[in-house]
Amino acid sequence: MDTDLDYWHEEYRKAVDNVCGSVDQVNLIVEENVEKGQKDKLMSDTDELMRTAKNIRKSYILEIRQIKDKRIKDLNQEKFDKVEERYQLAARQLEDIRNANERSELLANGEGTGDEFKDNDAYLSAAENLQDQTASSLARTRQLVEDSKEVGTATVDVLAKQSEQLQSITSDVRQMDSNLQRSDALIKDFTSRMLGDTIIRVFSCLNFSLVLIILVYVAMTGKSIGDVTSAEKKDANPGEGDD
Repeated sequence: MDTDLDYWHEEYRKAVDNVCGSVDQVNLIVEENVEKGQKDKLMSDTDELMRTAKNIRKSYILEIRQIKDKRIKDLNQEKFDKVEERYQLAARQLEDIRNANERSELLANGEGTGDEFKDNDAYLSAAENLQDQTASSLARTRQLVEDSKEVGTATVDVLAKQSEQLQSITSDVRQMDSNLQRSDALIKDFTSRMLGDTIIRVFSCLNFSLVLIILVYVAMTGKSIGDVTSAEKKDANPGEGDD
């Protein structure tokens, strides 16, 4: 993210430097009263530099809006504002130069031949020039509106992508919770089975130990298992032997 921000900051700074340099050249040409063709070409080149700066500016703004850390966002916004101030100043200067040129051309077209009153053709020509200038200003205003719409649309797209990412994260969290619950149930079932198997093993060991004790006893006394069984019955019923 920092690398992208540094890139857009540097690109925007260079673009604004180019615009400011071109505006300074336009000012010099206006002051020196250079021929119209050369002036128009330089104005056209400056407009192209302004469009390039606008496009970079939009990308830079979108990149800053995606920063989540407020401290980092404020620092980058401050860097942007410093370059933005120069950009807006150059834009105002260029607009002032353009308006001054339009007024000069209007006055030049409206000048008479020394007569006290202008004829109808002169008035019509001046009115047409004024309409052309108004149409040009309206076109520039529309372009600014379109640029604002593009920025708004791009912002909506970014927000939509972030919303999709949040929904995906929520779904993943729910799936993980379901997996954890299932794992917990399996662990409890496995523990219960292990406990049952342990009890069975204990009883098996007890039975085996009892049989082993009987076998050892028989081996040591020399009696058979039947004698041991009869003795146990006799001990259990002592009255039967006296009869």
